[in-house]
Amino acid sequence: MDLAALLHSFIPSWSSAGILLSYLVYLALAGAILPGKTVPGAVLSDGTRLHYRCN
Repeated sequence: MDLAALLHSFIPSWSSAGILLSYLVYLALAGAILPGKTVPGAVLSDGTRLHYRCN
């Protein structure tokens, strides 16, 4: 098999890149918009806690 043809097969098409990008935008919007209860996370080394949205 030709090395150039093999390397060319790893380059995604524009349609697959568009589908992936639209899925990532959907995930970002859904994570920002969907409601969820805010819960405290584990205690950090400095004594503070991060808060997470539990969907």
